[in-house]
Amino acid sequence: MPLHMQDKAILSKRKEVLEEARSRNPKRWPNGIRNCDVIGEVVLNPEKESETETRNAA
Repeated sequence: MPLHMQDKAILSKRKEVLEEARSRNPKRWPNGIRNCDVIGEVVLNPEKESETETRNAA
């Protein structure tokens, strides 16, 4: 399976590991663990994406 399709599995495992670590040492994470929710598609340079699409459409 390509890496870009493994985001849900990777984040789920990361959350599991962080929760386990927090249960063993809660003082290390007084404000809770980081957010491991899937956020969907991410675009690094959205302004460049739109420029490319505009150029290709012309």
